[in-house]
This record gives sequence, C-alpha cells and structure tokens, in this order.
Amino acid sequence: MAGMRSTCRSGFIREDVGGGNIELRDLQRPLREQVRSHSWNAPLQVFIVSRILSSRIRDSTGGFFLSTTIKFQSLTQIVKKSLHSRAKNAVAVLAIHLPNSPKRVFIASGVRHKSKKRTQESSMSQTRYVAREPDENGFIEYPAAEHAVWNTLITRQMKVIEGRACQEYLDGIEQLALPHDRIPQLSEINAVLEATTGWQVARVPALIPFQTFFELLASKRFPVATFIRSEEELDYLQEPDIFHEIFGHCPLLTNPWFAEFTHTYGKLGLSASKEQRVYLARLYWMTIEFGLVDTPKGRRIYGGGILSSPKEAVYSLSSEPVHKVFDPLDAMRTPYRIDILQPLYFVLPDLKRLFDQAHEDIMGMVDQGMQLGLHAPTFAPKNPASHSSDSSPKPYAA
Repeated sequence: MAGMRSTCRSGFIREDVGGGNIELRDLQRPLREQVRSHSWNAPLQVFIVSRILSSRIRDSTGGFFLSTTIKFQSLTQIVKKSLHSRAKNAVAVLAIHLPNSPKRVFIASGVRHKSKKRTQESSMSQTRYVAREPDENGFIEYPAAEHAVWNTLITRQMKVIEGRACQEYLDGIEQLALPHDRIPQLSEINAVLEATTGWQVARVPALIPFQTFFELLASKRFPVATFIRSEEELDYLQEPDIFHEIFGHCPLLTNPWFAEFTHTYGKLGLSASKEQRVYLARLYWMTIEFGLVDTPKGRRIYGGGILSSPKEAVYSLSSEPVHKVFDPLDAMRTPYRIDILQPLYFVLPDLKRLFDQAHEDIMGMVDQGMQLGLHAPTFAPKNPASHSSDSSPKPYAA
C-alpha cells in the first residue's frame, strides 16, 4: 500500500497518506492478508458510505451506499478517494461481493482525521493562540503582560501612521479614543460604532471559517479575536489579533462609506458559492486589508493590514511596490500572498469610491472574473521561511 504504514491495536492498519491520517480497520480479520497483498484483481462490487464519527455505523445494508465496479488495487486508494474533500472525521466503509457469493462482506472502514498538511486555507484553521473569554458581565480580563504588548504596538504604530493614514481613519481613531495603557473592552468600541454607523464588534475565536465571517459582516458585526500576539511576534503575525482588528479596521467602521461597503460585502459573501467567495476574497484583500487612497494631501493608507503593520505602512507608500488605479475586476483577478510585503496595491480616487462600489454589480464582476481567470502572479513562489509585516489576513485563501 502507498504511504507509511504501521500496525496499531488488533485489526487496525494506520497509514499516513495525503489528505490526512487515515485509519483502516479490517472488519473481517481472515481477509486482512489478502487485502494487504493486493492480489484481488477480479472486478469487485464496492460500496462506500461516508458518515460522521458521532453517528455510530450500524447495519450498513441501508440506502447509504454508492456502488461501482472496479478492479481492486489498493484498499488505501479506495478509502482515500471516498474521503477526499470530505469533512474531517468522516467515515467510509468498504464492502465487496465475493465471486459466486450473494453475501456482502465488509472488509474495512476508513477514518479521515485532521490533516497534518497545511495548505494556505487549512493552515488558517490552526493557531496556538486562544481567545480570552468574558465574565458574566462581558468583561474580559487580560494579564499585565498583554496590556504591555498593546501599549508597545499602539504607541509605535501611532507614530508610524502619522502623515500616512487617510483622514477618515484618523477621524475614527479620534472618535474611538483608544487607550494606550490597556487593551480596550469590546463594549467601549461598540458604544462608538453603534452611535456612528450602527456597527458592533463581535468576540470570536482566534480563527473563524468563511461562513461565520460573512454572517457577521452581513449583520453589521465585525469579528474581533480577543487575544493579542506575544512579544516574540510583535512584527509578524499571521492570525488577526485584537490589535489588528481594533486598531487596523475599527476606526474606519465609523465612516459610513467604508461601513456600507463592508456590510454589502458580507451580504454578498453570505449568498455566494465557494468559487465566488475566492474572488470576493481578493477584492477584500485589495481594499479593506491592503488598500491605498488618493487624497488632497497625497496618497494615503486605508487598508487595515497596512495600518497595523509598521513595516508595510512605510513600504506601501514607497516607490518599490506597484501602485495601480483601483479597478474591482482587476483586483478580483490578482493573486496575492499573505506572508510577504505586497508587491502591488490598488489606489482609490477617494474613499467614497467604496460606497459607490457597494451599489454596483459586484457579483456580475465576480462571474466575469471567473470566466477570464487570474492574472499572472507578481510574486515569487512561496518560501516557507518567508515573513511579511504583521498584516493579518481573514479566514480565506487567495
């Protein structure tokens, strides 16, 4: 069989194969050696059932089977194929019709555990950080060391964004009146957002799936993970922590143009297909996370991923990266990487362009982008050791 195999517990074969660790159990012990030997070349009737582990597999003679006639080559291949693209902890049961026998014999079951292979999106579902829980009054207690990290981050970043952040963002900073000596409570942020644009922040775990993300935005609630990065990761953090979300994004949620675009984006994403969401993700990345805007005082930053990053805030306005006039279709078709300084930024003519965009046919542009396909990447292939600034992506991949 393919992959690394080891025997564990009576009647089990464990194999490390692509897509996760799959456990194979021989339900008919006398057939085990024949299965391992790959000696069954006659056409066999294969029945596969996929169930969630919490549901006990009982008599599998019901209507859950998909049948196909194949030549048996590898039990692992059959089970792996049946579990491909299934949720973790899915179960597949393999059964055959033996030649000249009316009985169905169950040979093995497979379990797809959580994959150890980290793709861009699956890696986003794993983090060492744990969001802090509120008490019965909604108050979140942070240790002194975490307040100190907040102080370091906000003190440093307020100096960096001077002369670089757009005025609408600075107006929001003034309204929020973020404390420097401690991490703010979400209720403090909500009081300002509700009074200005009707938005709120919502406490979430460190990482959330697409669906939850869009549901929150569609209901005018911006997700905030209630943890803060460690001192060792002050300059780079892949996960969106409370500093990134509150300092990077919440000030502009006091602006009605920005708030309207974010709300529309959430509603569109909620009803979009998986394929459409990927194109929407690029629009989000090139605007809300890493957007620039022209102002009467010059080119400025409005993207939260830049505003919360000391390195990217300086780099983005330098002559090194490419600046392009904002075009939503162009932005949707532009690949990006989350672990590097961005080689390209889209520039709005003014922030009201986001409000106008919210009332255009965004999903029509998504469908057009899907037909045209992606532009060629403007970055080198990923190096696992590479790091960007501390920009923190949302829970999706490009």
